[in-house]
Amino acid sequence: MKILNTINFLNIKCTNRIRNINNINFCGANSLSKDIFEKSPIKTVTIKNTKGNNVDAIIKEEFYKDDTGFFGTNPKMLSLNVNGKRLGYAVMYDSKDEDELYVKELYTEENFRRHYKGAGTELLKCLVEESKKRGHKGKISLTASNVPPPFVFYYKNNFQAISKYPQYIAAIDYAARNNVPVSKLLPDGMSALTMQLDEEGAEAFLAGKKLYEQKNSFTIAKTNISNKEFEASYTEAEDGCFYFQIISKNVDKKQQRWFATGKFTEENGKKYIRLYPIDENFYASNKVCEFAKESAQILAEKTGVDAVEIIEENL
Repeated sequence: MKILNTINFLNIKCTNRIRNINNINFCGANSLSKDIFEKSPIKTVTIKNTKGNNVDAIIKEEFYKDDTGFFGTNPKMLSLNVNGKRLGYAVMYDSKDEDELYVKELYTEENFRRHYKGAGTELLKCLVEESKKRGHKGKISLTASNVPPPFVFYYKNNFQAISKYPQYIAAIDYAARNNVPVSKLLPDGMSALTMQLDEEGAEAFLAGKKLYEQKNSFTIAKTNISNKEFEASYTEAEDGCFYFQIISKNVDKKQQRWFATGKFTEENGKKYIRLYPIDENFYASNKVCEFAKESAQILAEKTGVDAVEIIEENL
């Protein structure tokens, strides 16, 4: 859907095409509604077409006016263009509350995405460079919307999801490692997540390093329940904790999940795994719950732990 917006600038009547918000693929923010026109080229970058050939693209700064201060200060817009056509754009501000760059929108044109790859990554590189230029050390925050592929795209590029629901983060991690659509693993109604790139993640991103790949992650066990394959997955988290989840790629989301945060502890010379299930696990069938307990015992044996305790409360 295209909205035709007529604006007046310096007494010149201009026509500007603005994309409908429903087509945004990276940030779930409002679509552009300010005066926009091409300003100046910044640099040339290389992306690829669907045949794997290199294609030159031009990053341009475009005029973007926003005096409201609602999203932050010092607004700026960059666009990525191929053969004179805009393939994508990014809108950024200095954050109102934090020492970071706030990205209101990062968008790539759906029709062009069928022919080119890498536009989002090149725009993201520019955002990190802009963050460093403004003294934010590469730090970025944004709201990613739950339409393919934002969650996994940002996670693979070292962003962390800021959420009080760690099962969402674990599902994104699993999707990133196993090439599974994250929409199959997240609950219905999961519309957006706040995601942040810190200084370490920004430096690693510019160096081409994927930090999530450095975390220990493996499949503990697999089984078939009602002719559907389930697996128990372990993923290292932070501060000595880990995510423990039962995943299936081909059953209803509410029926497949069993999730817990876990922690290795030691008391009186004995080593324990303590699992703290989430309260959503009542969706899981009895067989899935039994498989979770069996898999936890296998994990204990693999890691040399004496016992497993399942604590029916939040960590």
